[in-house]
Amino acid sequence: MIKMEFTSLNLIKDLLETNLFGNTWLLGLFVLFFFIIILLICRVYPEAAFLLPLPLIIAMAEAGIIPFFFKPLIYILSGIYLGIVILLLVGLYRR
Repeated sequence: MIKMEFTSLNLIKDLLETNLFGNTWLLGLFVLFFFIIILLICRVYPEAAFLLPLPLIIAMAEAGIIPFFFKPLIYILSGIYLGIVILLLVGLYRR
């Protein structure tokens, strides 16, 4: 089996993890909040801004960066957000 490595990306990752943030968990939270802030600056609906980074949290839970019990919580939270979005589209829920 051929193993491909991207040395430059690994060096950047190691630099960000060890020197700037201290550990992988803080780097993951920074990336998550960075995407949320960018989406809110672009004036996306808050439901969409908080729903889009959820797959990133699930990937972080699968990789072992954050505790695995966050995965079911994210699925529950995304179901609630999806319900709010559907109610907004149908017009049964008003702000």
